[in-house]
Amino acid sequence: MNREELKKMISLIDDDKLAEAAVSPDQQVLRPATRLTVRPAWQKALMAAAVVVLVIAASFVWTKLGPGLNPTNTTLPTSMATTEATKVTPKWEELEVFEKYIGGAVINGIEYRSSVRELDENLIETKLGNLRLTGYDIYTDKTYEIDAAFYRIRDIDPDCVVAVRYEGYDGYYGFFNSTYTFKTLADLINRLDLPEHLKINNTFIRSVWQGDAQKDLLRWEYYSLPDPDIVWEQLLARTDIVNEGEAARDKLGWEVLSISIDYAPAGQSNIGIVLFDNGYLTTNILWSLQSFYIGEEEVSAFRDYVLTQGTLEKSIGLDSPVATTIPEQGEVTTGESVAQTTQGTTKP
Repeated sequence: MNREELKKMISLIDDDKLAEAAVSPDQQVLRPATRLTVRPAWQKALMAAAVVVLVIAASFVWTKLGPGLNPTNTTLPTSMATTEATKVTPKWEELEVFEKYIGGAVINGIEYRSSVRELDENLIETKLGNLRLTGYDIYTDKTYEIDAAFYRIRDIDPDCVVAVRYEGYDGYYGFFNSTYTFKTLADLINRLDLPEHLKINNTFIRSVWQGDAQKDLLRWEYYSLPDPDIVWEQLLARTDIVNEGEAARDKLGWEVLSISIDYAPAGQSNIGIVLFDNGYLTTNILWSLQSFYIGEEEVSAFRDYVLTQGTLEKSIGLDSPVATTIPEQGEVTTGESVAQTTQGTTKP
C-alpha cells in the first residue's frame, strides 16, 4: 500500500466513532431493561458505525493520518495503537451492561461520555445523584433504559469525571465530560488528579520529515527513556500556561514528538502528549483538544534529550508500515506487526 492510498483510507475513518465503537468483546448474557424511549441520534450513529468493518492498515493511527501532515487542519491523536484490525459490533445479548448503556448520562445539562472502563472501588466517594441511561440495539432497532447512580471519584472534579453504578449490577464505571474547559495546565493537572492517574508509557515517537514548506513524512522512530518521569520535569513543570484549547487548532505546526500516555478514569489508553515544532504541547485527555504554548526551545530541548538519552527501539517507514527493530548490536531485523511498549510510570 503506498502513501496516498494510506492517507485516503484513514481520512475516511471518523476517529471519535472508532474510539467509542471499540467495545470489549467479552460475552455475558444479561437481562436488559425493557422500558423503551427515543434513542439519541448520536448514539444510533455511533453504534451503526460500529457495525461496519473497520480496517486500519497504518503503522501509527492519528486523526487524518497525523497532525503534522496538514498544520492548518490539525487534530489530536485518538489512538497510538498500531494494528491491522477488523471490528464488528457484537449482538446486544453478548454485551456487558456497561457496554450496552452508554448514553443519557446528563449532569447539569451536559451529557457525559462512557469510558466503558471499570474503576477501582477504593476511589469511589460520595453519591451525587441518579441517572437514567440508554442503550441502543442496532440489530433490532430498539432503545433500552436502565437506572443508575453517579458518584464522586476521590480527588477528581466531578465536573470532569464521575463514577456510575448500574442498578442491579456491581462495579463502578467512568463517565467523563469531554466539553470541560481547563483554564491552565495546572487546572488540567489538578482537576483530573494527573499526578495520581496519568501513566506515562515508555514510548516516545519522533516524526522524521524532509522538505521545508512542503514537508514529507518519512518515518516514525520509537524511543524509550531510562526514566519516563522526565516528562513531568521538562514538559509539565510550568503549570501557569494558559490552555488555548480548540482556538490553537490552526496554529499548530509540524509534529516533532509524541508521547504515549494512559488516563484510566476516562478509560483512555495509548492517547498522547504531542509536541510541535512551533512550541505547542497538546494532549487529547477526555477526547478534547488541550493546547499549551511551552516555547520552541523547550520542545527542541526535550526532543534532543530523547534522541541523546533514549534508546531507539524501532523505526517505521510510512511507505512500508512494518517495524524495523534496532538491536543493541546494530543488526536490523523486521517484524510483521508493531508491538507497543507497555512499561509505564505514574508520578509519585
